Amino acid sequence: MARRRISEPLTIDQIAAACHSKIRTGVGYLGDEVSQARAQLWDRYFGRPYGNEEPDQSDFVATEIAEVIDWMMPELMAIFLSTPEVVKFNPKGEGDETASKHETAVVNNLLFKGSDTYGLIHAWLMDGLVCRNGVVKAWWEERRDVRTESYDDLLPEEVDQLIAGMEMEGAEVDVLKRQENVETVIDEVSGEPVGEEVTVSLDLKIVETIKRARAVCLPPDEFVIEPRHNSLKFDYCPFAAHRQPDVARGDLIAMGYDPDDVNSLRTHDDLVHSAERTSRFDAEGSRELREYNDAPGMERCTISECYIRLDVDGDGDVEVLKVTVGGADGPVLRWAPHMKRQVNSFMWPYDVEVVARMPFHAWSPYMLPHKFHGQSVADKVEDIQVATTQITRQALDNMAFCNNPRPVINTLMATADTVGDTLDTRPGSGVRVKGAAGEAISWMQVDSQIQPDLMMLEHFKVKKSERTGVTEWNQGIDPDSFHKLSGVAIENTQQAGRGKLMMHARNFAESVKSVATHFHELVRLNADRDMKVLIGEKWIPVEPRRWLRRSEMTAKVGLGTGSDEAKQVNVTQLLELQNRLAVLGGSTYRHVYNTLAILVDVMKIGEISQFFVDPDEFEAAGGTLMPQPQGDGGQAEALLEAEKGKAQAGILQTQTKAGVDMRKMLAEDDRKRDELRVKLAAELVKLGVKPEQAVEAIKTIEAGLKAQPPQIVAAA
Repeated sequence: MARRRISEPLTIDQIAAACHSKIRTGVGYLGDEVSQARAQLWDRYFGRPYGNEEPDQSDFVATEIAEVIDWMMPELMAIFLSTPEVVKFNPKGEGDETASKHETAVVNNLLFKGSDTYGLIHAWLMDGLVCRNGVVKAWWEERRDVRTESYDDLLPEEVDQLIAGMEMEGAEVDVLKRQENVETVIDEVSGEPVGEEVTVSLDLKIVETIKRARAVCLPPDEFVIEPRHNSLKFDYCPFAAHRQPDVARGDLIAMGYDPDDVNSLRTHDDLVHSAERTSRFDAEGSRELREYNDAPGMERCTISECYIRLDVDGDGDVEVLKVTVGGADGPVLRWAPHMKRQVNSFMWPYDVEVVARMPFHAWSPYMLPHKFHGQSVADKVEDIQVATTQITRQALDNMAFCNNPRPVINTLMATADTVGDTLDTRPGSGVRVKGAAGEAISWMQVDSQIQPDLMMLEHFKVKKSERTGVTEWNQGIDPDSFHKLSGVAIENTQQAGRGKLMMHARNFAESVKSVATHFHELVRLNADRDMKVLIGEKWIPVEPRRWLRRSEMTAKVGLGTGSDEAKQVNVTQLLELQNRLAVLGGSTYRHVYNTLAILVDVMKIGEISQFFVDPDEFEAAGGTLMPQPQGDGGQAEALLEAEKGKAQAGILQTQTKAGVDMRKMLAEDDRKRDELRVKLAAELVKLGVKPEQAVEAIKTIEAGLKAQPPQIVAAA
């Protein structure tokens, strides 16, 4: 049943006007406060001059922002690129474990093991640490890849196999050139011809349609968002846009846009020369932003890919529209006639499409409540960098004045050459005066301010550490400084630093989860063929079209505890405890396998499947996760009972010893009595007694000792 229309449908001009207004009033548009602040942060990161330098004085520029961020980047990159499974989809119910595991593997492979993964994660992190927010755009890409390949010395049957294999993968293959070469085969012994061999040389044109989920990190100066939006999530964002300033006209026409619309677009939009973009490209002496006389068809234009919420058809439901306009105030681009069956246009022939969601995902190192833009690490350090720059400049100028003081010349005792001689500062150069040198020339004394300046620099270093968690201890510099603090103080400082870094990692992980969920949705809705994913050492077929809609997932983010060597020691100790508990049924092969997976990952020696059998495969092959006696005459059961007997004997012996010690305890003061209680309880817990049972046992012993002396019983 058709819904009643509430208002008149929007025209294409009204949609374009709404997009133009949102772009010009959006946060991040040319010259607004956020854009200017980001441009300044890039200048501070690169250590560029402030513009207040004086001639013949120090022009030193501190780089505190770069030092802090350059330390954080390797740590954060390692967290997300050294883990084989960053995100994990949670099963939706019983029986969904295998499917969720396969889908997790597919998404992790697409997002974290692609050819452009390193650059994506690096740029995304860097934008957030410097520019307050890092923004990624994810979408389903379908494009034609055209290439030519040449082959020589193929057998005729190999030619057929080669072309058939390419066509099975969905490629279109055209033979541009085929040349058969006939060679006479000579017998090596007799030297007589024994036959002919036909080989083929091929030149192929291969057209392959690339279909994949893709993500790119957007430069901050190319992203515009609604000022009133108050969250890093885009579920209810009124407007967001990706402005693309360097798209060639030929590329737009190849994408299917109408040539007349493309040729009417202005070249070299204001966005190309914005202060933020110029600062990002470091335009001093560089050639990136200069205008070139591009070849015909390669002139650079700006288009804006807008995502706006509108009730476009007047039925009362708000849709998310994807609208592509030229520049910031140009018309909505039209598709060429031949694209009618290839695009899903809501208002043909215009590039207006109703989409399920906005494709953007953002993160911020310091999220602020009820705001999209947070704070960056650069924001936290900028004032310290400015202060450090000024103090260091003054210290260097003061040192120069102390080492090269200004002369005071008595004109009555000076000659015509005295002034010129004093300007010659070469060691040992002479100064001509009329009388005694001490009466003719004196030197202006300048008090040294080096010590107070160094104290202030140390103060700001401490402030930087408090704000960012980056200290000389976790940077691995100045090893002698470890002797200045106790081990506890150093460990507390390092833990605080790891805590701040962990907060950044957790904030980033939330956005990674958002992208992973989006990738899952893109593959589920758009993949038109089955896929294979490598899990362990096996290729597992998956059918994305049968996937369930998923939103619950876990991000595995953790800095660990200490170095890899320390982690190996901790995991090894855990394995020993599991082996002991396995005898009593407190640990299974699945528990041990999980621990071994961590150990193999820490040791960085490969995949766990190379060394151990997966519990699921172990059970599928007929194995059991708990050892069972099978045809051994009850030896396994006897061994288990013997081990339990030993444990019970140990408990009995400990209780007997506790009785003797408890009698002594009753004669001592309360403080020693409490200490002994804790010690005895700990020993009982080590032997497998539950804490509450250990407490009750001690109370029973105390009550029995008050009634009668303890009996010493030899352990069995």
